[in-house]
Amino acid sequence: LCSWVRTHGRLPKRYNTDRLEAQQCFRLWKLQQNHNQGALHPADLQLLKTVPELDLLTKKWDALLSRPARIRPGIRDLCSWINRTQRLPEKHSSSPLELIHANSLDNLRKQYDEGQLIKEELQLLRSVPVLQQLTSQWDGISNHPDCTRPWLENLCSWVRKH
Repeated sequence: LCSWVRTHGRLPKRYNTDRLEAQQCFRLWKLQQNHNQGALHPADLQLLKTVPELDLLTKKWDALLSRPARIRPGIRDLCSWINRTQRLPEKHSSSPLELIHANSLDNLRKQYDEGQLIKEELQLLRSVPVLQQLTSQWDGISNHPDCTRPWLENLCSWVRKH
């Protein structure tokens, strides 16, 4: 990754058709995930800081982590609604409030995948009994050993054979 950034003078872009750049972007994403969880090895962090573009990026990551923990009100509202109804919101509900909560839950999943939920928000979600199973499913998918989605490993295997 460091070599790639030095060569190109920029960070890899998401949704690129160049396979190598897409691979570097994925590596950068995984490094950010590890950094956010405090699991980035200090030697790896030092190596990232040797490249100006990556050093600036790690400073941004640090700034995000050092901000005061503040749970967004929408997450509190969603958890309160789920506690009251004892079910997840449905996407095809006739209730406008339930639709808002269903969209919020989808957005939270995306933010979880991108490592954008702060620890306190994740703890709040996991404190709601109905959400415990859902967040466990998110963990199972996101922590898959070789890829971000379990089906991706099968797809990669199929592509290698054909």
